[in-house]
Amino acid sequence: MPKHSKRKAAHRALRKPKPKQTYKPTYNTAAKVARIAIRLLMPPRQLSFADVRDVVAARASDRTIERYIAALRKVFNGRDRYPLLEIDKHEQGRKTLILSEPAAESGPREGEELRMALALEMLNAVKGTYLERDVKDILRRFSAAVSPTLAAKLETLPRKFFTVSYGVKQYEGGAAERLDVIIRCLVEQQRMRVAYRSQSSDGALNQYAFDPYTLLTYKGGLYVIGYSFKRERAVYLALERIEQAEPVVENGKPYVFRYPDEYSPEKFTEGVFGIYAGEKVAVELSIRNAQTLAYLKPRRIHPTQTLEERGDGTAILRMTVRGTEELASWVMSMAPWVEVVKPESLRARVKEMLRDGLAVYGVRS
Repeated sequence: MPKHSKRKAAHRALRKPKPKQTYKPTYNTAAKVARIAIRLLMPPRQLSFADVRDVVAARASDRTIERYIAALRKVFNGRDRYPLLEIDKHEQGRKTLILSEPAAESGPREGEELRMALALEMLNAVKGTYLERDVKDILRRFSAAVSPTLAAKLETLPRKFFTVSYGVKQYEGGAAERLDVIIRCLVEQQRMRVAYRSQSSDGALNQYAFDPYTLLTYKGGLYVIGYSFKRERAVYLALERIEQAEPVVENGKPYVFRYPDEYSPEKFTEGVFGIYAGEKVAVELSIRNAQTLAYLKPRRIHPTQTLEERGDGTAILRMTVRGTEELASWVMSMAPWVEVVKPESLRARVKEMLRDGLAVYGVRS
């Protein structure tokens, strides 16, 4: 190597490396980052790189745009419960900034969280019962686990969705403890022994084995569907008439029964008007005025119902039900605007109930 080349190489080796160029943030830069961030926070929460360039400068280089995006990442990423800034690259090579809420570990996004919270809040059938306390506790714990933004929304949820409850059953005298036993046996599929007060006039207390299948809420009350070894079939038990409940123990262990594959609460209640089943019968009811028709038309009284309007504000409501005892009470509550056309047995039953009601008030039929 020539001497002058060696001198140049030695000189380069002694020279200090050129410091890497840094960019000091300015007010103008911060203002542009803020404008981009605000646009990202607004629906649809995404911006193309071209949109970013419009904010920064029309002739900004790709390297400059990358510096702004790096600044935005510091704003949005790396902080608990903050939205995530991601880059989506299209097949055509275009890039888009997307701002999204981070999902909780193994948990739902806010939309799903909100629906879950709403489902809890809308469990109005348990209001006034022992379960209401549990639902409120679940909702409170749920609120503590979600994002601060959603938690703030949940605080006003009870005022935004409300139900006026009617005829809610009040459970006292150890009902909470019995319900705890029932729920545990229900989940663990443990056979129970119950002491059940009959609804008949003698009010007899019957004790028998019972396999619980379903906890049901109906008209503000709690019922257990399960297999009764006394009746040898599946039945409803009203919680307020269960005076004792305990797991059946065999060989020192709770007896676990096989949950029947063929059972479903939908099939069990199918066709029933209310919850008390009986013989299947075709029913026709006459809707006698326009106001009652307007009240009933948007409502589902029974899954099999059909409504034939007559054009004069009246209609015929047809359905096929299993058991008419609860239907008779419903027709009574709609008198005199709903009339039973058939079957004759239901018509006679409603007549009898109306006659007895008039007698109470000293009116002769």
